[in-house]
Amino acid sequence: MIKKALHNQSVLDFVLHHTGSIVAALDFSFDAAIAITDDLLVGNSYPVSGNLLADTDILNYYTSNNYTPATATLIDTDYGIGEMRILSTFIVR
Repeated sequence: MIKKALHNQSVLDFVLHHTGSIVAALDFSFDAAIAITDDLLVGNSYPVSGNLLADTDILNYYTSNNYTPATATLIDTDYGIGEMRILSTFIVR
């Protein structure tokens, strides 16, 4: 079956949301041809195989309580000094 990624869902969140267990994260990432550390694009569809290990108790809890794990946040790490050229915009003394 095909499922869409929600806002701020990591691969682990996505797998937990659709299987109730993160045990299947490596199998999911292999099936989807993505790395387990890749960012999922919001609204993109990803395959959720029926062969993935699932924890039905947790999955039923999430479904009945409308719980959707979404813990990923993108952090802007571009706080550096930017780009400089020696003796042009950066003066060596």
